[in-house]
Amino acid sequence: MLYIVGYCAQNKMRLKTGGYLFMQKLLLLLIISHLITSCNQQTKTPTLAQDKDDQDLIQTTRTKRKLKTILNTEAQKITKHLTIEENETLDFMIDILQDDTIAKNIEIHTDQKINDMIIYLGTQKIKDMVGNINQVLKAIKNAKIKIQEINDNNPHKTELNNRLEKEINKHKVIIKNAVNYKSFDITKDDTQNANIDIIEIIEIQNEATQAIDAQTKENALKGDHKNALRYLRSALTENNAYTHKQFNCLISNLVLDEIKDMLTNIAMELEHKINAINYITQINDTTQKTNLNNEIENADKNFKDLLKIAFNYCIPSPHVTKQNIKKIPPNNFIAIKNKAKQAIDNQGSLSAITKLLNTQQKRALEFIIDILQNEKIYPYQKTYTSEETDNLIIYLGEQQISEMVVNTVKALEEIEKAELNIQRINDNNPQKIQLNKQLNEEIKNYQQDIKEAANYMSYDLAKINIQNIPITYIIEIRRAAEVQNTIVDHITPYDEYAQNTFNYLKNAVAEQNNSRHDEFNQFILQIGPEKTKELIIPFAKKMKAIGYTKIYINHIRDRNKKDRLKSELENAHQILKKSIRNIFQDNKPYFNNINQKLQAISFDIFKKIDEQALQIYRSQTG
Repeated sequence: MLYIVGYCAQNKMRLKTGGYLFMQKLLLLLIISHLITSCNQQTKTPTLAQDKDDQDLIQTTRTKRKLKTILNTEAQKITKHLTIEENETLDFMIDILQDDTIAKNIEIHTDQKINDMIIYLGTQKIKDMVGNINQVLKAIKNAKIKIQEINDNNPHKTELNNRLEKEINKHKVIIKNAVNYKSFDITKDDTQNANIDIIEIIEIQNEATQAIDAQTKENALKGDHKNALRYLRSALTENNAYTHKQFNCLISNLVLDEIKDMLTNIAMELEHKINAINYITQINDTTQKTNLNNEIENADKNFKDLLKIAFNYCIPSPHVTKQNIKKIPPNNFIAIKNKAKQAIDNQGSLSAITKLLNTQQKRALEFIIDILQNEKIYPYQKTYTSEETDNLIIYLGEQQISEMVVNTVKALEEIEKAELNIQRINDNNPQKIQLNKQLNEEIKNYQQDIKEAANYMSYDLAKINIQNIPITYIIEIRRAAEVQNTIVDHITPYDEYAQNTFNYLKNAVAEQNNSRHDEFNQFILQIGPEKTKELIIPFAKKMKAIGYTKIYINHIRDRNKKDRLKSELENAHQILKKSIRNIFQDNKPYFNNINQKLQAISFDIFKKIDEQALQIYRSQTG
């Protein structure tokens, strides 16, 4: 072409005007022809416009190729004779052959190998080869279009998409395996005759179509019936009891009025369930709230189980299934709703009653209620539910509640005082461990007494029994701890032997009788610290004076003398204890009489024994 241009330029003066115009036109045609040819050599045959869904469909794969295959001039000459569908199918096939995530054991095709295959096979053989694959693409495209029409919140859509993706990947492996040969002729024949089965893809499309029909009917339903339909779907398909396909089969085979009729009872049950849940949220008692929520959960499970039993997948007919579902008897939701509503009503009454109680009475009532509801306390006795304790309070009312808790108010006060006094006792004092153990045992006994006292059908009888439970032992433990601290705080600092003397007096008065122990403690608390000091310290000095007698006796080697003095000392102590006991029993609660007679007790017998023991001890060591 450049030669012609040069020739024309050199000889234009020689040409006649007409000839010159002819050459200009010829030159223009040659330039246009060159531009067109050049364009075809440098670019692949342009792909005709396609919508976005089609483009995505061609490249459906877990890992799309990053670069598009570059077809050379010869290959482009062949592909431009293919139809749009055939080019799409060829492009789909090329994507598979160059995707290293598909059939990883098969080597991927390079651009050069792709070009060589296209050139070798030519237009007609490529048409023959891709015809089989084109069926798959058409089926995939049709299924995708249908699935797209399903609402995103429908779990069936996700299931269908996953199944379709699985089918696409399965066919990609089939296609890549068919091309696993060095011979392009074998590749063409195997691809053309590959075992392409699109039955499952068509089934997916049909399921999507049925799902759309069910969706259309669902959209035509009003709020309550629509929620009931969704609940029915969830109940039937959870844990893969039935498939979405089976559910859609039922809905597709019923007209709208039949669907509404089938769902009426379900909608009513769901309304009761929602109302019950709303009432439960307003309950203050956490235990009662938890129990009712558990009842809702169990009722919901039972209702879904009944729906599964009633459903029989359009067999023998959808109308039989519809009647089965419609005949399901009312569930427990309404009963739970009524219980929750009653709990709220009781809550108002409870609030009105407890509002009239003072702080100590409220605390005592809570203590009693916690015991009655605790199944671990005296498990053989009746354990109250939250509802039953509410009914007890409402039945008794403010006045009788106040009477019932009087003793418990006192018990809690005594327990608190006892705990504080026991806590103050020195850790090295064995009395602390003993009193603490006794207090815990008495608290446990008191709790069991309350549980047993309320083990009756009559709230009146329960009230009287609780009201009359004695708390004597709790009070005695508190007194014992309080007296122990009185001795430590006011007497021991003056005379370290005072603690032993106090215990000696208490044991002498009690003579192994616990009630007398408490009588002595009451006497000490009654007279107060100063008089206790006046009583104990002088007597402690006398007791201290005879404290070494036993030591002397224990060091005597003569067995007969030792045993004789031991016996005399023991008899002397028995006489002393009896004198102490008589003084307290005959003169209580008069301190002056007791103190006067106590200090007047003669210790002469102890002095005599002490002198004998000391004399014998010295004689054997002299």
